[in-house]
Amino acid sequence: MIDKPLFISAITALTEQHDKDAERANVLSEIYGADIDPVDNNLLRLAVFNLLASMMGEIRSDHVMFWCYDQDFGRGAGKSIEDLWEELGYL
Repeated sequence: MIDKPLFISAITALTEQHDKDAERANVLSEIYGADIDPVDNNLLRLAVFNLLASMMGEIRSDHVMFWCYDQDFGRGAGKSIEDLWEELGYL
């Protein structure tokens, strides 16, 4: 099992990278007048989720992916990374 500080650090990094990539894409889209997504970090994200799955199990890793991408890193559900950590304890 992954410890809490490492988990929070990993999810924080994923969140911050996602936000930076989205901001960069928005700025470039405004400049060029078309949707531009210059960065594709999907391979890196998949590697992180595979590592989490190996440390936490697939069900918990799937829940983290749901929290990140379906709930917009918890923002859509008003949940923090701490909330996510607590939820994982019940799975």
